[in-house]
This record gives sequence, C-alpha cells and structure tokens, in this order.
Amino acid sequence: YWEDLLILKGFMLHRELLDTQASFYWSSTTRSYFTYHAWFVHFEAGGDGMTDKSTYFYVRAVRGGQAGSLDHLVISAPKQASAWHTGAVMPVRWNTVGLGTNVKISLSRQGGLSGTFETIIETTSNDGQYDWTITGAESVNCVIKIEQLDSPYNWATEGLFVIKKGPAKSAVNPGIFLLLLE
Repeated sequence: YWEDLLILKGFMLHRELLDTQASFYWSSTTRSYFTYHAWFVHFEAGGDGMTDKSTYFYVRAVRGGQAGSLDHLVISAPKQASAWHTGAVMPVRWNTVGLGTNVKISLSRQGGLSGTFETIIETTSNDGQYDWTITGAESVNCVIKIEQLDSPYNWATEGLFVIKKGPAKSAVNPGIFLLLLE
C-alpha cells in the first residue's frame, strides 16, 4: 500500500506533467479487513483514504518496474516513475553478468506494448551503461528495453517513466520521483 501511495503522491505533485485530472484515483491495494474497500488518493488536495470499491474514481497505472527474462539482466536506470525532458541525457544502466558482448536498447512510448518499441541503439557494448540524448514525442507511458544480441530470449524492461518536450525547467526536478520512492 505505502509504495503505491508514494508513487501516486509523486504523480500528484507533478500532475501537470501527466495531463491528469485533479480528482480521486484508486490505488491497487484492497483494505485488508474490509475487502470491499480500497485505498485512494486525491490528486489536487493530496489526501488519501479508503472507501467502497463501488465508488467511481479515476484509475492511473502506477506499477511497472522490471519485466522480462530476468535470468541475469536487471535494469537499474532509468527508474520507474522518473520524469525526463527531450534534449536531456538519460543514463541507461544495467547489470552485465552473463550477457555476452553486445546489447540492443529500445524504447516504447506506449507502455511496452508489443510492436511499439523503437530502437535507441541497435548494438552497444555490454559495459552496463549507455547515455541517451532524449529525442522524439512526449509520453507518460515510457518503457526501456535491453536485449542480449546473441540471445534474444534474455531481455528486460523497466518502466513506466515520463518524457516531456523541451528543456527541464528549474521548477521541475527530473529526480523528484526517485526521492519519493527510495
């Protein structure tokens, strides 16, 4: 519950980045002893609470994180729920153990939907790091994917995170969500 709430409140602090209504949003967490209740957060007032699941509230997907073969491949950056601006340099970081010599890095702006990944770099050395200068359209549903080139069954994704147009403004700190989650 608390992780969901921190993520929701992190989104609430920067709801203008996400084109989000100032209203009530459901958490994915059911109340433990009243299973017909669930937790919610209000994106304008900042409050949270629980109420009957039959109440009509908005829903925002906030869980993402690692997915894939996960045998050895673990992505450590970018972090879930982080926010980035086009033109900025995004550090992509991963664990290199057992991955061979080269990897491919891709990005989906549609939540990782099959067929929506665009190639960031077709091949790069498996040294655990790649710095990408962010280009392209903005999205609140970005997912990064890293694949081992000589074994396409070894891959992982990390998301969801946000890409916004233009240079970062001083009022918007791309690391704000990391501070809330760690």
